[in-house]
Amino acid sequence: MAEILSIAREFVAGTERTITRIRSNTAGCDNEYEQVIREQPLLDELADYVAGAARTGAARSGAGYGSRMLISSDALEVQQHIEHTVADYGVRGDLKGQVMAWASACANGDEYQQVLALQTLARWREQIQGMRYSTHELTAPCPMCRCERVREKSTVGGGHVLKRALCYTVQRARCRACGATWEGEEGMRELAKTFSQDFQ
Repeated sequence: MAEILSIAREFVAGTERTITRIRSNTAGCDNEYEQVIREQPLLDELADYVAGAARTGAARSGAGYGSRMLISSDALEVQQHIEHTVADYGVRGDLKGQVMAWASACANGDEYQQVLALQTLARWREQIQGMRYSTHELTAPCPMCRCERVREKSTVGGGHVLKRALCYTVQRARCRACGATWEGEEGMRELAKTFSQDFQ
């Protein structure tokens, strides 16, 4: 089934789409132009979330250098599910190759296996894309106030829940206890450096 392989390619090679935009020039005339939008592979995006969205170029290339924030447990759970699902396919350690080998095997399988693979890929894609704007928790204490957890009112059924003090979105990291924030890529790198200093 070609759809399985198409979705699997989003995980390993990313997507590219062309959109037509209209821009008004200074004379008030509308001009059409095309813009190509490239998205990184979903597995790379997931790896960024697992690493805490502060991986530098050296860290991304696997050289072992560069700053990293501590792991997002939400992203780690998704990555572990993917790794478990494709464990018997391809070469261990090459997750992209394993996903493609698994998808290829499913595409050549019976109808039940194809439907299950489509549902699984769609769920993974939805989970990864959903992380773009949701809040993720970091496992380290806040470098400013040293708080690890905060108690917050539960939105479900009353009571209280314990949450990690540090959380982040795509735009910023924030401490729920003291309110310290780290904005944008530069702020995230600064926060990641404080973590690496704490562990040296």
